[in-house]
This record gives sequence, C-alpha cells and structure tokens, in this order.
Amino acid sequence: MTQHDLTAALRNAANLDDLLEQLQALTDEQAGEVEATLTDLPTYGGAEPRDTYGIYSWDEGRLLVAEDGEWMIVEREPKRPATRIEIVTDRESLGSSNAPASTTEVERFNEILREQIAGLYPDAEIVFLTQGLRSVSVFADEFEDDTADTCRQILEDAVEGKFGEWQDQAEGDAQDDDTDTCPATFCADCAEWVRWSNAIQTGRPGESNHVIGDCNCDAGSWRCLENGGEWDRVERLVDGEWELVED
Repeated sequence: MTQHDLTAALRNAANLDDLLEQLQALTDEQAGEVEATLTDLPTYGGAEPRDTYGIYSWDEGRLLVAEDGEWMIVEREPKRPATRIEIVTDRESLGSSNAPASTTEVERFNEILREQIAGLYPDAEIVFLTQGLRSVSVFADEFEDDTADTCRQILEDAVEGKFGEWQDQAEGDAQDDDTDTCPATFCADCAEWVRWSNAIQTGRPGESNHVIGDCNCDAGSWRCLENGGEWDRVERLVDGEWELVED
C-alpha cells in the first residue's frame, strides 16, 4: 500500500477497535511513513481527555495509547463527581448598563442558580462568591469532564433568561403598585436622602415585598418593606445583615 492508502485507511477506520487493528498491522517502515498522521487520528465520541499526552484516539469509555512501542486500548478512569463548585456573581455583572443589580436581586439570582446546579450535582458543595471579580464564572474542583462547561452554560442561560424575566416582572410590579409612600429616609453618614427604586421586589414565600434604596454610601444598602399594604418598615444593610432603622 502506498503512503496515501495507509493514511486514508487509518483516517477512515470505522471505530476504535478497527483503528487499533490497522495500527498493529503496520510494519516498521509503514509506521514511519504515516508518523505525521498519528497526531491526527479520528476519534469516536466521548469527551476529549483533559490531558491528551500519549493518547492518540478515544471513544466513550476507552483510550487508544502506545506503551513500549505497542498499540493498545485501555479503559478510561471513572469520572469523579464534582465535590465543590465555586460560582462568582456580582452586582455589576448582573445589573443593567445604568446600574448594578441590588444585593437582593443577586441573592435571588443565586437562589435559583443553586437549585438548578444542585439538581445536577446533589453531592457537591456549592459556594457563591461576590467579592473581587466583576464577571460570572464557575470553578469546579475534582470535576468530571463536563462539570465546568455545564455550570457555565447554566450561568449564561440564567443571566440571559431568568434574570431578565425577574427584571421584567419587577418593572410590571412597579406599574401596578405605588411606592411613593416609602418614608423619606435620611442617611446621616453621607448626609443624603435615600433614593427609593420604582421597582418592587417580590418577596420569597412568607416574606414581604420590598423596594431597594440607594444613598451615597453604597448602592442597594437600604430597603423598605411592605407591611399590611403600608410601606413603613425601613432596614439598612450592615455587615451583610439587614437591620431595622428606628424612627
């Protein structure tokens, strides 16, 4: 067979077993002729190994390798499930072009996100980080091949879809409800009046609806809660906890 015929036969192998048989049948001279082809052999499904050094092809459950000059097929190592998934979300990346998302909006986003990812990886510890980065990303330690890609796709879908739906819902609520009754609130720290949003945030089951407020100290650091149809409970975010502001 010519070099062209040998190369074509390898590249047209029907499956991993067929490819192995053809490689094992090569003479030393023929192996030298197709050496350049060995780095471009066909594959037959399954995820690409993270480290392909010494691996020439694969299928769903096996790898084609060469050890001590001998071609052989070995089983893939069992995939290890993710044990810890770290997700970075922050107010800037989840907000609009005009303003970052409020702390409450980020919490709601993370809650939905946790539910989706925990459904796929129930044994993994899911940790949300909000400091230092203005991006949405995912990190998985000891993960199976597709964990990071799967979680990243969930994040992208959530940012593009679910979070946009929440924003639309908030805008619809604002059209139906009157928040002008939120009490005028003065921040003594920055000597500015709190600016209340027009978007009502729907509370979780058992919790009150609320409106987020900003001052010059920090965006989204105030909220006014609905109480029996009245907007009269004002809270401020202090060290990560909402505290009642007394009159």
